[in-house]
Amino acid sequence: FLSPRGVRFNVRTPSNYDPGLAHPLLVVYAPAGKHRFASEEFAGLTREATARGFIVAYPDHRRLALTSFEELGEVPGAVAERWCVDTQRIFAVGHSDGGTASEAIVFLGKTDLPLAGFAASGAGIRSEDLKSYSCPSPRPVMIIHSRDDRLFPLPAYGRQAADWWAQCNRCGALLPETRGDGCVEYRE
Repeated sequence: FLSPRGVRFNVRTPSNYDPGLAHPLLVVYAPAGKHRFASEEFAGLTREATARGFIVAYPDHRRLALTSFEELGEVPGAVAERWCVDTQRIFAVGHSDGGTASEAIVFLGKTDLPLAGFAASGAGIRSEDLKSYSCPSPRPVMIIHSRDDRLFPLPAYGRQAADWWAQCNRCGALLPETRGDGCVEYRE
C-alpha cells in the first residue's frame, strides 16, 4: 500500500477481522535501512498484536528529517481509509530510527490521526532536542534504552527523554520508582 506522500507500508489484520468493528491500530516504524518486510521480521509483533485484535501496519524506513516525520505520520490515516480503525486507539512503536520516528511524530504533532501512546526503543532523542517543544497532551509512553547503547549513550538519550515525557504527562512531581532490574517507572 502507499500513503499520500509515497510511503510504502504493509498491513496485517486479525484472523477474525470484522470490517464493521473498529480495531485498534499499531504502527511499527522501521529501524534505519529496513523496509516493511524486514521491519516486520525484526519486530516480531504481528502474531501477538493480531491475536489481540490489532491491525498492524509496517511502513518502510525513511531517512530522518522533518519532512519524513510528516510522511510517516500519514500512515495511520492511510490505514484507516482502507480498514476499520478505532481512531482513539492508535499506537506506534519503533526501534532506533523507528523509535525516533514514533516519538517525534507525537511531540512534533506530525500525524493525521492522533497517537494514543507509543513505545520508543533506542531512539536518538535527548532532552536537549525536546526542550524547545511544548508538551503534547498526556498519553502512555514507554522509553526503552540499553545502558550499553554506543550510538545513543545514556543518560543523554533514553533517560533524559523519559524524564521529559514524565514531566509532560504530569508525572514529573512524583519520584520515579527504580525497579530491581534497573527500569525506572513513573506513575500518575
